[in-house]
Amino acid sequence: MHGAMSLREQVAAKKEAIFEAALKVARAETAAGMESALGEARAEAARDKAAALAAAAEEHAGALARVRQAAADELAEVKRDLAASRVESSRVASSRVESTSPVKVDHAAEGIVRRRPQADRSQADRSQADRSQAETAASATKATSEANNATRLQFVALVVRQLLTKYELSEKAKLARIEEFCSAETFAAESFARRFGMPKSLEAEAHASAIIAFFRARSSAAKSGAKSGAKGGAKATTETTTSLVQALLRLPHAAVEGTEPVVLPNFLSEGEIETVFEAATAQAKALSMRVAMPSGEAATDATAYAHHVQYGQAHVALNLHRAGHFQRSCPRLCAKITDAMRSQSSMFITPQITLSIRCIEFHTYTAGDGLATRGHRDLGSVLTISVLLSDPHSVEGGTFMTCDRASSSHEGLSDGVNVPHAVSRGGAVLFHSEKMHNVAPVSKGVRHSLVIELWMQPENKFDRHK
Repeated sequence: MHGAMSLREQVAAKKEAIFEAALKVARAETAAGMESALGEARAEAARDKAAALAAAAEEHAGALARVRQAAADELAEVKRDLAASRVESSRVASSRVESTSPVKVDHAAEGIVRRRPQADRSQADRSQADRSQAETAASATKATSEANNATRLQFVALVVRQLLTKYELSEKAKLARIEEFCSAETFAAESFARRFGMPKSLEAEAHASAIIAFFRARSSAAKSGAKSGAKGGAKATTETTTSLVQALLRLPHAAVEGTEPVVLPNFLSEGEIETVFEAATAQAKALSMRVAMPSGEAATDATAYAHHVQYGQAHVALNLHRAGHFQRSCPRLCAKITDAMRSQSSMFITPQITLSIRCIEFHTYTAGDGLATRGHRDLGSVLTISVLLSDPHSVEGGTFMTCDRASSSHEGLSDGVNVPHAVSRGGAVLFHSEKMHNVAPVSKGVRHSLVIELWMQPENKFDRHK
């Protein structure tokens, strides 16, 4: 019995040993499978990462061409260094078994040393190319600046010729006397006007100042050119030209009051007026503002209308130029209005001078208010147009007015005479922005108008004062 039990125990022990061995084999196979799966996952991740990097590199290949080239050069140099290191390691290992590999290693190392100066020359060539490109860009910028300066100078000369013709000073003999007068160290607009028979008025005095400034600048440029030996005379500097242009476009206030506004009857059609209202509604909705446009019964409180600026309880304005809304949604209408503003010869504006949009405002007046600010001007702008969008028969008051001080009887800083400009729905008044203007108070009804200002700065797509 004892022997039988021993045999069973032996059998059981063998079975247990076999089971343990099988378990070890299973564990080993499982571990190997997991390791293989992990390796495959890592390889797949590496391939995905490499593919993503390759796609990103290809997408930005044009913009990063030079960076990629520099990186490639660096990578090549690293690979060469790595290859040299491996060869050196192989040489050390081979020397222990008496190998002849060191001779080849010396040649490889010599090749690396020979290739490095070539890489340095490539870097120097790229630096030279960058410098050449920078010099080319600087030359192009300078040429553009000189071209713009020449264009603006042509405009100044055009305006001065207009002034000389206006005051009958364009004859050669008179021009010679003007040049002699302006070459003097001291001069005054009043004495110039008196000497050359210009009328005694603030406007004529302002025009005399512009003529003197032009001839004075030309005389100074000629003297500078003679001293420096410049061929063909010296070019007017950008600063001089800019000051002349601004002096002529932004006339002194006394002279601006003497300019005549241009009345454009029936400037906008009924369809174009509706387009303006639609643009105002869309702008209000885009900005999540309350909307109360004149469809149906109009609101009696101006603040019920969508607006950015509130001048009073009965006068508000919505900026249609913000984010370029009006220019983008009504491109043809915007071009029609601004082109008409620039094309009026009486404004002394030509296409040679770039005027950009400063603001496009949708104004609303209700009973009890107008634009009655004493001495109001659109300071900083060059041209302003005001288009009536309402039926004047449905509104009492609200007449647009400008200040007239052309008569010599209005001297000093007096306000002059307010001149009303009654226009029908769609009619417009164009004037120098710094000419004083007002809107008579509205006593009944709602008055809507579109006001656009142009200036010499870049186009504005923010609030008027930004």
